[in-house]
Amino acid sequence: MIISVIGRLIQAKGVQDVIKATRDTEDTVLIIGDGVYRKELEKITHKGIIFMGTLDKEEVKEILKKTDVLIMPSYNEGLPTTILEAGAMGVEVISSDVGSVDELINDNITGLLYDAGNIQQLKMRIEEVRNIKTKGLKETIHKHFTWEQACDKFERILR
Repeated sequence: MIISVIGRLIQAKGVQDVIKATRDTEDTVLIIGDGVYRKELEKITHKGIIFMGTLDKEEVKEILKKTDVLIMPSYNEGLPTTILEAGAMGVEVISSDVGSVDELINDNITGLLYDAGNIQQLKMRIEEVRNIKTKGLKETIHKHFTWEQACDKFERILR
């Protein structure tokens, strides 16, 4: 399975949890992004981890086309763009249950949630996503999170 993680490489993004949770799997984990925490992450890496560095949006889009599951492991987040992008492309999503993620992910329906920092629970969710396919995230995003929707909401506020 190809797993992608996208974001700045800082401790608060939780990438270290994905590295630990996939240690005993045959999965390929593509880590897209860079940051001050990369050297620390490289110290705990294993065979399936590939650091991709910073990529432009077209390169990210091409990787998402090949991705089986996006993991968003942040300890603190607003409404993550990475979930919107991956979900809009039909990619399965596992996310920590932080910030406004629950506006996008209805657990076991449009994606899978786990408690931030809980590596055992993340491992379980990775195993679950192999056997079940969630539905509706792509439709939810296209229904509620398009530019047209945002403009309509903004226009209503201004009136």
